[in-house]
Amino acid sequence: GLAHGVENHLVRIYLEGRNTISSPLYLSTYPPPELAMIIDRAEYQEFATNLNSFAQFSEKQKAIYYFWCVVFYPMAVIYLQRLRHEIVQSMQKFIGNYTHEFFSHFKVQQLQESLRGFHSLDCTVFYVEVYHNKDAGTG
Repeated sequence: GLAHGVENHLVRIYLEGRNTISSPLYLSTYPPPELAMIIDRAEYQEFATNLNSFAQFSEKQKAIYYFWCVVFYPMAVIYLQRLRHEIVQSMQKFIGNYTHEFFSHFKVQQLQESLRGFHSLDCTVFYVEVYHNKDAGTG
């Protein structure tokens, strides 16, 4: 239930940026203090770098967006919303397929860590929830 989820919650990590052309989403390569002592910093930095690669707008996407800004602004708004949605979906897919490598040096191997990506309805805010399941290796 809810209490079980709260009990196993380690940290929520908000990405910087607003998922726009001028302010793309960005996960700091420095882990939050809550994770610093239980993770492999180099693996976390690689995770953050890889996640950030999904948040970048391509030059083609930027050109199309700016074209619509000049020609028909309402279409630029619609196009940006579609791009935002695609970005958060790709980030969630990456997180869902991630193998939790930055937890590989965690001393208590029976803990099963899990990451989940969430976003606001308008796709301008993205955050990563980090959980662990204490019962995974003991049951």
